[in-house]
Amino acid sequence: MQTIEEALQFIHSCNRFGGKKDGLERMRYFMECLGNPQRSFPAVHIAGTNGKGSTAAILANILKEAGYKTGLFTSPYLVRFNERIRINNTEIPDDNLILIADHVRKVCGDVVNAGYDHPLEFEVVTAIGFCYFAQQKTDIAVIEVGIGGLLDSTNVIDPVLSVITSVSLDHTAILGDTLELIAAQKAGIIKKNRPVVCAPQSEDCVYEVVRKTALEKNAPLAIARPAEGRCVQSGFVLADGTLLSLPGAYQAENLGTALQAVHVLDSVGFPVSSDAVRHGIASTVWHGRCQWIGNILIDGAHNPDACRMLADYLASFVNSVPVVLLYTGMKDKNTGECIRFLAPCCSHAFTTQIMPPRGESANRLAQIFFDSGLSETVPVDDPTKAFFTAKDLADRLHGVLVVCGSLYLAGHVLGLLQS
Repeated sequence: MQTIEEALQFIHSCNRFGGKKDGLERMRYFMECLGNPQRSFPAVHIAGTNGKGSTAAILANILKEAGYKTGLFTSPYLVRFNERIRINNTEIPDDNLILIADHVRKVCGDVVNAGYDHPLEFEVVTAIGFCYFAQQKTDIAVIEVGIGGLLDSTNVIDPVLSVITSVSLDHTAILGDTLELIAAQKAGIIKKNRPVVCAPQSEDCVYEVVRKTALEKNAPLAIARPAEGRCVQSGFVLADGTLLSLPGAYQAENLGTALQAVHVLDSVGFPVSSDAVRHGIASTVWHGRCQWIGNILIDGAHNPDACRMLADYLASFVNSVPVVLLYTGMKDKNTGECIRFLAPCCSHAFTTQIMPPRGESANRLAQIFFDSGLSETVPVDDPTKAFFTAKDLADRLHGVLVVCGSLYLAGHVLGLLQS
């Protein structure tokens, strides 16, 4: 393996080998064959439906500002694969990625020879991230769960702290169709005798599941409170004037959760000064989440709870100019409920398809907008053409273009804007 293209081709091909996800036994053996790199660095493990990426980014940035060599593992990526694995906000270099991917590829053969199915793509990506953090001798790593928690590939770590962000209905075909079932999957990252922080939740049943699991694991539980401050169009302003440049009222909950995590980390041997907290908050960047680029707002909202929060933000801060919406959605998401929140916020909508066959068709999504009362809706199959058509209309109307429905669409648009 000599090039980044070869490395990425191997990574993305792993789901074609016929393996399946049925537990963590294979992942644990995979880690053993790699020398258990996940045991080489302390970690914070973050699960949740919404907010886990933003919370992870805030926390990792604060730890970096405190002087710790801080790893950050997130998913999915927006423009470049390397975004998923970072140290001190710097993406894994291509050379490191190629070398580690080549080593991991060879170890996958050992896993298969031991009688297991070939590791899946996310297991391979997780392994690469853990190997890189171990190789670079990170002081601490912030690890975001892929899906769920209990059976997620990242759940082979023994973190110094577990964090559970906002829990709502999403990935119901995999995690269960009730909040209690989904919360149980998220709470699966709670470890015996290890502290856990739970974000503010909209439903008491989530607290009940988390409390029960924490009690069973003898895990000290702290319930976070929303940060004190006020929302502005450009972000969230704390009481001391520090600006978190991540817009949306829900960032008060994400920030409050990150701050509670900092407090707990301080008690288990990772002290952080108040200056590091302020500087870390002020310098946090998290692309594709309520991100403004000129008159374009790009947001990864892809489930009903996130779309409701985006609609609330638009109603509060983008209510004096026309709003043109560019929307896509996945067949395994509740796109009808998402559109119900978004349709009243815009004067025009364009629908498109991304990542077929998983992505819903543009025509099907347009029909849902029609049924929701928005007649000014146009389906455009090609996402690039859809973006430039929607942007042209927003510019002619002297309005705002809002791109949402999928992080894959957010990444596609960011790539277009960077090219």
